[in-house]
Amino acid sequence: MKELAALLAIVDFKRPNLTRQPSRAFLAFLAGLEEQEFDRILRGLEQQGHVTIAGDADEMDVSLDGFLRKVLEATRGPDDEHAAAAPSAIPS
Repeated sequence: MKELAALLAIVDFKRPNLTRQPSRAFLAFLAGLEEQEFDRILRGLEQQGHVTIAGDADEMDVSLDGFLRKVLEATRGPDDEHAAAAPSAIPS
């Protein structure tokens, strides 16, 4: 559940035309987690290939492309030839 809370906090922050990336502290707050626990969970999600992290603790750029790709693969039907394509239309 904590991994889901972390992912949803990242999703919730994603907006087109952001002028600034969120801090780790703010994302942890959105997830309802302590900052250290959020960081541990985020690193685990990165090791699993779900997210890619750039930036620093004050301005984190977290890409969800890996997670979105895995969701598309898991939900792909036999007739969905394009479902495995990179989710480029979704902001990372």
